Amino acid sequence: MNTYFSAYALTIQSDIDLLIPTIQTSSAPDITIHFGTNSDVFKNRNWEGVWYEYKNSELLHLKWDILGSYRIQSGKEILIHPNEPVNHDNIRQPILGTIMAMALQQRGCIALHGSAVLMDKQVTIFVANKGEGKSTIAAWLNSQGFPLLSDDVCAMDYANGQDLSIRPAFPKIRLNPDVLQHFGENPDHYPQVHPKVNKRILDMDEGFCSTAKPVGSICVLETGDELKLEQINGMDAVKEILTHMLINRFPENQPLALRKEIFSQVAYLTKSIPVYRLTRPRDLELLPETTSLLQRMAGTHFN
Repeated sequence: MNTYFSAYALTIQSDIDLLIPTIQTSSAPDITIHFGTNSDVFKNRNWEGVWYEYKNSELLHLKWDILGSYRIQSGKEILIHPNEPVNHDNIRQPILGTIMAMALQQRGCIALHGSAVLMDKQVTIFVANKGEGKSTIAAWLNSQGFPLLSDDVCAMDYANGQDLSIRPAFPKIRLNPDVLQHFGENPDHYPQVHPKVNKRILDMDEGFCSTAKPVGSICVLETGDELKLEQINGMDAVKEILTHMLINRFPENQPLALRKEIFSQVAYLTKSIPVYRLTRPRDLELLPETTSLLQRMAGTHFN
């Protein structure tokens, strides 16, 4: 297979169909994804059950028991050693999520677990633990006319002394069936992420921003008894961002150079843009009121 795909402002050559937009190019790819053999022994395992092993700051091996292993090197190469029998639907799942986030981190980006929406000419990134409604808020804002840039992995270009900007991912978003029904859609009209994952995949034919945009704010989502938006500063902001950096899903035995890079990135990020905490009840009927709060936040920062 010699197919080229586009995501995160990168050209990706892949031996597996990524089910995202393809491009025609004569240039060398930024990232190659191919099959190979990996006989490494994995010593570390995270809370999600993923095995991992750092070789150095630019070489990370990950392994899922039911999928196989993935080697990410220098942000340029992803080698897949799948379990037998090979199931492309299964091994595709982490590539555009966790695997791509690790490659982006190796390329010098800050990769957060979140969803990103363009509001008032700048991007608001929503970060949270799984199930807190990042995609739901992003999809609702998108339905109100605010373009989506990314769902699940938010990659920011980072350079000291320069504004942070977010790279557009690809025009897809994943939503739970109850959210689709609230938006007046039939979940049965959309494919499941995976037979064991009930979320559905929506292709964004419209409402997707395909150019990099400056980041205006980060909003941490939490469930609470009342709708409230407050700015968090200092070490509280640093701790929140560290929690939602995807590289920190693999904390054990991180190389010293990588740890220094992570703290440098977070320190710069929290000094450069405001971080907010949005607390709200898990009630879809509050989405319009939530939008008003977020618009005031974005407008205040932009002005």
